[in-house]
Amino acid sequence: MLLDIGVGIALSLAISKVFAVEPTALFILGGIAFTLLPDIDAIVELLKYKHLGGYEPRIHREWIHYPLLYIPVALAVYYFWGIAWASLLFLGATAHFIHDSMGIGWGIKWLGPFSLNNYKLFSEKNGAFSKRLLIKWVPEEFAETLKRHHNPNWFREYYLRPTFINIFEFLVFGAAIILLYFYLK
Repeated sequence: MLLDIGVGIALSLAISKVFAVEPTALFILGGIAFTLLPDIDAIVELLKYKHLGGYEPRIHREWIHYPLLYIPVALAVYYFWGIAWASLLFLGATAHFIHDSMGIGWGIKWLGPFSLNNYKLFSEKNGAFSKRLLIKWVPEEFAETLKRHHNPNWFREYYLRPTFINIFEFLVFGAAIILLYFYLK
C-alpha cells in the first residue's frame, strides 16, 4: 500500500509537469486513489471473510484487477476530464498491476476477462522468487497452488518485520513524500 501511495504521488507530479497541469491537492489525491483503486476488492473480501487471502481464489485480484477493463474507463475519463486525468488513471492502475505481478501474491489476470490465467513476474510456480521473467497458472493449477502454498501468516511475515518488500515500499513512499515536500516548498 505504501508503494502504491508513493507511486501515486510521484505520478501526479510527473503527469502534471508533462501536461502542464497544476498539481492540486485533488490531482495528487486522485493519483493516490487511482493507484489504490484495484484494491477496493480487498476491502470487500475483508468485510465478507474477515481476512484477506485463503486457500482458494476469492474476491481480491479478480475482475477489478483485470487491466484490460481499465482501457475503456481511461478513455471515458479522457473524454470527460482530459488527457492528464486519463493518464493518471491508466498509469496509476498499471503501476499497481505491475506491483501486484511481482513480490508476494500470485500475480493477476493480465488478459482477463478474455483469459483467466494468472501471470506473475520473476517467480516460480510455488511463489518463490526467480530469475524467470514470466510464469503462468491456468485456473485449475492456480487453485491447486493456493491450496498447497497458502501462507496464513503472510501479512505478519512480509509486513510486520523487516523484509526487502516492506523496506522497498517504505523507501518509495519516503522518496515520494520528500519529492512532494520540495515541490510544495
